[in-house]
Amino acid sequence: EAAGWGANWLSGWVAHDRGFVTEAFGLAPQEFVAGILHLGTETAAPPDRPRPDLAQLVTWVEA
Repeated sequence: EAAGWGANWLSGWVAHDRGFVTEAFGLAPQEFVAGILHLGTETAAPPDRPRPDLAQLVTWVEA
């Protein structure tokens, strides 16, 4: 968040539903959407969502 601006990246069904993205964006058959980025000013800060403990997921290897 910077100066009251907020952003949200969406992927999954909203970006990969062929019928939706073709109608919404007029995509050609060979085009695709990787994700949709919403930008705007926020009226209230969203709560932090639960995040995984990286120590449980990552193994660091010294080279």
